[in-house]
Amino acid sequence: MVRTVEYDLVVDTSCFTALQLQPGLVLAQSWNSLAAWCRAHLVPYPQLVCEHGVGAVVLAVEVRYPQRLGFFDSDTLTVRTRLGLRRRGTRLEQHTTITAAARTAAAVRTVLCPVAIREPMSLTAEPAPLPDALAQRFRDDEVDPSAPERTLPALLDAVRGFAGPIAEGLHPFRIARHHCELADQWAFPAVPALVGSAREELAVEHALTRGLAEPVTAIDIELSRPFYVFDHGVVATAAYEGAFVHRLCADGQEEPHGVVVERFG
Repeated sequence: MVRTVEYDLVVDTSCFTALQLQPGLVLAQSWNSLAAWCRAHLVPYPQLVCEHGVGAVVLAVEVRYPQRLGFFDSDTLTVRTRLGLRRRGTRLEQHTTITAAARTAAAVRTVLCPVAIREPMSLTAEPAPLPDALAQRFRDDEVDPSAPERTLPALLDAVRGFAGPIAEGLHPFRIARHHCELADQWAFPAVPALVGSAREELAVEHALTRGLAEPVTAIDIELSRPFYVFDHGVVATAAYEGAFVHRLCADGQEEPHGVVVERFG
């Protein structure tokens, strides 16, 4: 039987926007529940890093909001997660749900790449299969030799279709420590806030009601390279019918560090 971890989170007003459960909170709890799964079924995350020299970087995240949930609907959220080993130990796939009041408020699929940490102070690392000593701790029903599905390219084609964007804009940003994790490298729960600010700025400028007055129903993220503390970047945002596409790039560079699609309705 696939192993899970489950815990309750007591809600406060900062867990929600006026429209929905905070996307940043959803991703932060997804990441924290990964650490909880490792603590329960593998090794605690600090031990994973310092004793085994192993970490994980996020490659892709899919967030879905199946059912509406507001602040007054429940005083707790239940976070549940499971983890699987994919592609001969070179990928991890995590599935997390956040439920309350008999509703699934959010569902998250995260694809991660195991890395071997070469320098423990800076956490400098490179991709490497999960060591056998750790891989053997996964049960047979938690192991799948196939590669996780990559969904963003087809989604981008569907969103863009044959019509150009309704509106486009650039939103500069600078990575601060509150965007970062231990190694002064951006942490993926900060991504929804960066692209959300860009979307709202574009929506205000062009009177795009959908980008302001409706909840996001799906967020798809692919990350290809990190930003580091104090890096300057820009979110290049394009609004389409029912979706916003964001490319997060370093100043003066075309190749994105990440691509995000937010969908509505």
